[in-house]
Amino acid sequence: MIWRSLAFSSAVLVLSTTAFAQHRFELSPFAGVRTAGSFRNVDNQLITFDVSSAPTFGTFVDFHLAGNAELEFLWGHQSANVVQKEANVKDPSNPKETELFDMSVDYFHGGILYSGGNEKWDPYVAGGLGVSRFNPDSTEAMNTTKFSFSVGGGLKVRFSERVGFRFDARAFGTRAGERQEDLACGVFGCVSFTRASTFWQSHFVGAVVIGF
Repeated sequence: MIWRSLAFSSAVLVLSTTAFAQHRFELSPFAGVRTAGSFRNVDNQLITFDVSSAPTFGTFVDFHLAGNAELEFLWGHQSANVVQKEANVKDPSNPKETELFDMSVDYFHGGILYSGGNEKWDPYVAGGLGVSRFNPDSTEAMNTTKFSFSVGGGLKVRFSERVGFRFDARAFGTRAGERQEDLACGVFGCVSFTRASTFWQSHFVGAVVIGF
């Protein structure tokens, strides 16, 4: 009876673990760097407003679907400087730069991740849709939320069933849409999306993968 009980308990444990592995979700807090991006001036095409490269942090939340597909949610935050660059016609390689203010940029995306590796090494591609939130730290600034998309890929390295490491490289594009909106206007002019333009950034991050 003891051996039968042990055998039955082991079988239940194995089946439970297998089912758990098939339906679990993963939380992956990340940190890394996000590259610079640029806005164009509304009135003067010689002037751009650059959002500097800066550290970023956030988290992935992945829900395992059928096969190698996962439903993924992403939040990423960055605090960066906005710098005005005015083109020097006589010396294009040496623009005039003026630091304006700080601005936080947040991405909130949902999408699909598809992997194609094994239990230990798991490369993947991913894409998502969502919104970008721009929050300038300026007395004459206003918050702006825009539609955005992302695409990228990476690698998961699993140390055990529930713990691993993840490297992710991803590009983010934010569309201006039909309306032109100013982020901030002041003595230096307006930081703005130009109609039908796309604001590009990329991130390169590492994450700890925790399975549940």
